[in-house]
Amino acid sequence: MEKVVTFKNNVGLNLSGAVHEPGIYDTALIYCHGFPSSGDGKSAKRIGETFAKKGYLVLRFSFSGTPPSEGRLEKNY
Repeated sequence: MEKVVTFKNNVGLNLSGAVHEPGIYDTALIYCHGFPSSGDGKSAKRIGETFAKKGYLVLRFSFSGTPPSEGRLEKNY
């Protein structure tokens, strides 16, 4: 199951992501994408789905400046 989430970073910008939640889990993973990709790409979704099927809770999100999160990419460098 994939659930869309939004949370604020340390400067108040909204970061968008998704949580892949298996029925039962005791371990969680956070997927951090590379630049200039995002946590919303095909590979990120596939990784989230794959690990959720193996029993892990997975949070994947897009850093600020990478859609669909708020901010400007230039501020990340």
